[in-house]
Amino acid sequence: MLLPLMPQDTPENEQLQLAKTLWVEGDWAALIALANDIDDDADNTQLKIYLAAAYAQLGDCANALASWQLVEQREGEDRVERLWRYRLLLSGVHNSLARARAVNGELQKGQEHWNTSLDLVIYGPQQRLVTQVRAKQQLKQLGLPESWAVKSFEKDDIQHNVPYGLLAELHEQCPNDPAILIGLAESVQRQGLFDEAIRHWQTLASILQENMPQTYYDRLDEAYQNQKSFPQGTAEEERLIGDGDKHEFLKRLHQKLKPNLYLEIGVQTGKSLLLAECQAIGVDPMPRPNIKLQKNHTLLRMTSDEFFKNNAHHYLTKSPDLAFIDGMHLFEYALRDFINVEQFSSSNTVVVIDDVFPGHPAQAERERRTRAWTGDIWKLIEIFEKYRPDLSIAKINIYPTGLLVISNLDSSNKELEYNYTELVKLWSSKELDAKWVMRADTIGAEEFLN
Repeated sequence: MLLPLMPQDTPENEQLQLAKTLWVEGDWAALIALANDIDDDADNTQLKIYLAAAYAQLGDCANALASWQLVEQREGEDRVERLWRYRLLLSGVHNSLARARAVNGELQKGQEHWNTSLDLVIYGPQQRLVTQVRAKQQLKQLGLPESWAVKSFEKDDIQHNVPYGLLAELHEQCPNDPAILIGLAESVQRQGLFDEAIRHWQTLASILQENMPQTYYDRLDEAYQNQKSFPQGTAEEERLIGDGDKHEFLKRLHQKLKPNLYLEIGVQTGKSLLLAECQAIGVDPMPRPNIKLQKNHTLLRMTSDEFFKNNAHHYLTKSPDLAFIDGMHLFEYALRDFINVEQFSSSNTVVVIDDVFPGHPAQAERERRTRAWTGDIWKLIEIFEKYRPDLSIAKINIYPTGLLVISNLDSSNKELEYNYTELVKLWSSKELDAKWVMRADTIGAEEFLN
């Protein structure tokens, strides 16, 4: 039997043998349970040391200190016993470091600490097996799969692939767990697999919704900047159709409406924001303007949810005459943006929504896999037609992915707001109908503008 190193002339009773086994396994709770059988007046220094170390592993500092004090009060401790006590303490430190590494997905480094932890207190030829026993027990205590212990000890594993593979295994079991998605995104982003990182960050956004922290948008932004361009699908999947140019249409719309206040959700390069000659407010959690904005342009690096919750009353002291929604390509994000814009609107406000006509069903999926990607913004058309027939909606067949131009807004109408949760539930899994690809019931830019 493999046992922790001990002074060889120390007599051992059953309690001490059990304590050694539990220590090797890392079953701290069971080890502490032995405290009920300890007679404080008896000479049980070694057992008290095990107990103190177990308390320390569970963060119970008060009981750990009390046990150490009992050990310190004992007279006659020789140098060998004191050395063993120090080794046991150091072993516990490495075990804690291994747990921390495991939680962070750094299984190879965790393995090294578990090896060191048991090397300090174990003798015998089967140390690899003992280390796996310890690792499995610790992973179980952390709520992580015990199978990780076996996988993490395979010599052929590539260090960076181990955490991702294990997180992917967990993701299959818990696909909507934000912590797992964050781990997956960080793992591939650190490996330079930026297209995969983008998919995971955007899936996280679809789960967290308005609670998505800015820090994760920052990571998504970094992934996009490093990716440069998203991997292309097939030629058919990347097809873009429509007449005219979107930005030329927006420019002429500005000239026609002559807005006094312009609001833009989703700024990106700033090309469309620059079209505004009036006071203009752009909101984007990850803007990347590559052109110089003018003094009349205000760019806010934040989510639109954050803007409407905490900042809109400061910046929208009057109703915007024109608003352009081109943010996250998920229909519920665009729907929230429209609901919020309408609350600040007047009867003259016009709202334009981008990306309503994908050129291929692949572009319309919620999880991005093509360079041309509209997401499922197309769903808003049927939602508006069913729940807000009072709105005036023009479907513009414009390159590259169409536009909606909406007028006759009513800030007192709460139909969409009241039904928002149910709408998201009903429409999240709906797939693209072919008629949207064919741009049914659309009009051209010239027809609308004239």
